[in-house]
Amino acid sequence: MNAMSAQQRDILNRMQVKDTVRLFNEMTETCFQTCVKDFLQRNLDSKEDECVDGCAKKFLAHQKRVGMRFGELQFQLQQKQAAEQQQK
Repeated sequence: MNAMSAQQRDILNRMQVKDTVRLFNEMTETCFQTCVKDFLQRNLDSKEDECVDGCAKKFLAHQKRVGMRFGELQFQLQQKQAAEQQQK
């Protein structure tokens, strides 16, 4: 297998940063819209705080599971492609 060039590593790193920022922004937007209802106080009240905490945990757990499933599917695809290559 070929090693990644510096340019490829840079591109991959940029993609990962963009994905992390996108994930954070999506989680922030989702949890804020779901949990924050009252703008009369500067700080979150205890119910809002608990809601945001639970929302963020669920969101991250979901993203982790999606990532794991994607990895499983990628592995299966690679296995299939390797088997097809051996048959040729």
